[in-house]
Amino acid sequence: IMTGSPRNDYFFNLPNSQSISLRKKLNIPEDAPVILLASTFILPSYDNLNDDSEILEAMKRAVFNSVDCFKNVYLIVKPHPGENEDETKSFSSKNPNIKFIPRTEDIRPFIKLCNAFVSFGSTTTLDAIILDKLVICPAFSGWNWNNAYISPKAVHSPITAKEIKHIFEAISKFNHSYLINKTSKQREKLLKNWIYRNDGLGAQRIGNLALDIIQNKDQFMKPKAL
Repeated sequence: IMTGSPRNDYFFNLPNSQSISLRKKLNIPEDAPVILLASTFILPSYDNLNDDSEILEAMKRAVFNSVDCFKNVYLIVKPHPGENEDETKSFSSKNPNIKFIPRTEDIRPFIKLCNAFVSFGSTTTLDAIILDKLVICPAFSGWNWNNAYISPKAVHSPITAKEIKHIFEAISKFNHSYLINKTSKQREKLLKNWIYRNDGLGAQRIGNLALDIIQNKDQFMKPKAL
């Protein structure tokens, strides 16, 4: 409320050279469109969510199958730390354009790198919105985990495998800027409501506030009258 999150400052200091380095490391051509999937999982212990694991599997398969349709598209998959990575890999073909990265990797440099970001409700979706990426939150019938982003209409929310394929086709042709522009006003509104001054100076404000508290300790520590 008073300072903003230092987490968001990170994106203001990411050099483009890091994205180039990551592309080389993953053997992704410089001119190839990249989609990043922030994968996730469902715990069997979740109450009243008996079908969610099946819906999630269907959405993952739809993403993988859509990538298979376009030879120039690369998909980077970042598994959730609690996810069964082998199971998720089993939903994918042997397409060499699909690259799994370690679950322990920091996802943020890859968000900077990608042309489009896919999630099923991950909190890192906000990072992609901050970076003005094309954000895709599949919402097959019965899946409600990404409503926080879908309700404000700040992201694209395909409800079928065919709709996901359509979006990926636009990405493959580098013709997806109109999709980004389509939700620009809603993204700005969401950031204004959720983020305090998205300017990369959150940590600096925290430091200044801490110094102010130290220098004016008596004023800050004075008990408030009831």
